Amino acid sequence: MAGRCASAGRAGGKQRTAKPRVEYHELKTGVYYLHEQSAQTQGGRGLLTDKVVVSWQGEPGELGRRLHWEALRGGLGRAR
Repeated sequence: MAGRCASAGRAGGKQRTAKPRVEYHELKTGVYYLHEQSAQTQGGRGLLTDKVVVSWQGEPGELGRRLHWEALRGGLGRAR
């Protein structure tokens, strides 16, 4: 038995867990930009000069509140 290790069961005696090995978490993402920040390349493709990305792991309503707050902070609703 040179070079072998005696172990009870599989994987060194560890039992298989009942929990799933991978836990999935849903991440919600929203993007906001002002219309004035949009541009076009010479080829005609759309381009954004500045944008704000908000991510949230939780209720969709909270993502909406946070996205709205970022939009207000960035100038949404201000007179030009």
